[in-house]
Amino acid sequence: MSDILKKLLGLLAGSDAVSYADYKRTLRGDGTILVDVRGRDEFAESRLPEAVNIPLDELPGRLGEIPKDKQIATMCLHGVRSAKAAKMLKAKGYNVVSVAGGMSAVPEKDKK
Repeated sequence: MSDILKKLLGLLAGSDAVSYADYKRTLRGDGTILVDVRGRDEFAESRLPEAVNIPLDELPGRLGEIPKDKQIATMCLHGVRSAKAAKMLKAKGYNVVSVAGGMSAVPEKDKK
């Protein structure tokens, strides 16, 4: 994904966007909660093992499932829905980043 597109997704989110490589290197495994905002069917087809599925349209009603004292990363298929989710979460006081490029940027070997 180009740096320009990553920057645009970050602006859309109103928060930082990180590449999958940066997520994997710096956030994965350090207590960051990965919220996959794709639909249930998409999530069932392919996902990261540590991801929690909360579809974007359900997110407002399920905020109580996401701890405010943890770093949150949002992910979808390409990065648009996760940017919207990150913007929503940031407005509610969460420390959140969006994974730019979403699952389309994840190598097959990392997917479950």
